[in-house]
Amino acid sequence: MKIKSLFIANFLGINRIEMDLSCAPIHIIAGENEAGKSSIRDALQVAITGQARGLHTHEQQASFIRKGAKAADIKIILTDGQAPIIWHKTPKVAATRTGPIPEDAVMLSILADPFVFLSLENKTWREVLFRLLPGLNPTGEMIYKKLADMIPDFDPGSAILHEMATLAAGKGFKAAEAEAITRRRISKRVRDEAKMEDPETQATIGGRLRILPDIQLAEIESGLTALGINRDKLQRIRGKVEAQADKLPELEYALNNLIPAEPPDSGDITRFVEGLKINRGILVKCRAKVAAMTEGTDPQKFPSLCPVFSVGCPSAGKEAVKGTKAKDVDPKALAKAQADLAEQEKEIGLIEADLATVRLAQATYDDYTEQHAALVDKIAKIKEAQEQTVAMSTVDEQIAALDLRIKIGYELLNAVREFWRKKDAANQAADKLAEAEKEIALYDALAKALAPDGIPSGLIAEALGPVNERLAFASGYLFPNNDEHESLHLNGDLEIYRGSTPYALLSKSARYRTGIAFQFALAILSGARIMMIDEGDILDPPNRANLIDFLLAVRQDFDIILVFATSDHADPSPIPELAVWWLDNGKVSPVRAQGAAA
Repeated sequence: MKIKSLFIANFLGINRIEMDLSCAPIHIIAGENEAGKSSIRDALQVAITGQARGLHTHEQQASFIRKGAKAADIKIILTDGQAPIIWHKTPKVAATRTGPIPEDAVMLSILADPFVFLSLENKTWREVLFRLLPGLNPTGEMIYKKLADMIPDFDPGSAILHEMATLAAGKGFKAAEAEAITRRRISKRVRDEAKMEDPETQATIGGRLRILPDIQLAEIESGLTALGINRDKLQRIRGKVEAQADKLPELEYALNNLIPAEPPDSGDITRFVEGLKINRGILVKCRAKVAAMTEGTDPQKFPSLCPVFSVGCPSAGKEAVKGTKAKDVDPKALAKAQADLAEQEKEIGLIEADLATVRLAQATYDDYTEQHAALVDKIAKIKEAQEQTVAMSTVDEQIAALDLRIKIGYELLNAVREFWRKKDAANQAADKLAEAEKEIALYDALAKALAPDGIPSGLIAEALGPVNERLAFASGYLFPNNDEHESLHLNGDLEIYRGSTPYALLSKSARYRTGIAFQFALAILSGARIMMIDEGDILDPPNRANLIDFLLAVRQDFDIILVFATSDHADPSPIPELAVWWLDNGKVSPVRAQGAAA
């Protein structure tokens, strides 16, 4: 921010002043106590940042207005052609600011007073450092790369490093370290609980020593299936014999109570059938005789198919035999013919009834014979099977032998299954143990890497490098009589030391110079090109000279440097880069050598 000129009216102890600041990069403003030096510094600060001395509300800033005035005004003219920065405040209206107002009000407040930064709360000035030094607030990707470099044996496909890096970036290294330690503890518990007991490879089954890994489960199961089939077959045989033995009393009772049947005369059916055949022929003739007497006969025609050669008859449908007409018959002859017909029909009925009776008797006899033979046969077979008790005992022995083999087979099957189950469990435990050991090593390495003396220390050292370089540079001017080991620096805990002496134990002059060194370092890191050093009179003459040498050495890094000091006089500066101003009773004027141009 290149300031060309400064105008202040009715602000605190200032009535009205105007300063041309374009004549030199460094300006020393001197004056006696209560001359208004701090008023100029506060005016610049409130115009640029919106507040000074912690006063920022409308009511508080009303106290900036000079007693008796109606308003306070500040105007900063810039050299780069930008619009001026204008601040205006009346007692009843909030202050207004216009122009290219810088955004970083905190940084500009720090650069307005050597004591501001070091008087901030620890949390606040740490936030400033974290904002200015990206290494103090690393991204997850930055941390991941550091972890990958420190743990070269990790699996690139694992998400653990990314997860821990993200946690460290989001919640801090302490939280990430605690998580790594917790996971390491869990992995150790898993390792301790993992059992690697190998199963016994031998077992005595059925009085015989068996080598379990050499036996296939499929073979045992196949053998047991075959034994079961044979046993079931024998059980069915035995069950069938037992079931038949249970039926013997019932069958004997049925045989004893079977009603006998006598067979009919073997020739009766033949005789009845032959007699029926003959009488039916006679019946046909009797019927024809009666019909001829009473009705005549119909003419007979040739058939459509020749009965001899089974071919179509050429005379089909033509009359072959002429019919006859009923003639006058003798009533006696007709009565006799009809009586013969009735007698014949009766005879045939009697023969048919006798034939049915004989056939029923034959069927009854045949059924009896069949039932009797079947019962006799069944009883004989059952008795024969009962007589073969020796054979049945053999079946029982075979069943018992099969039961024993099946029992031994299942014992062997269970032993082999248990062997492979324990073997699989041991293999899984070994894999789990190896994985747990791997995780323990990984989380142990992560815990060490995330610990304060691990990556954080390295990151802080890298991040603090630029600020410590500038502090060391400033120390060379502000503490010229000390070697490099007495330089100002920030340690890994972001604590301020001069050599081995903490900031709190430094003298007021040393703390003041430390504040100037931090103003310089933070101005460079933030890109701000303005610095205001108040209370320069704290320093003794030698240290004031050292301060001037330092400011001349860094003048190229700043657009303007303002130094305020209480003094009873001001001498003109022989150095063109340094302008001296005298402030008296709220009025300011440049201090020049006699004869110098106004």
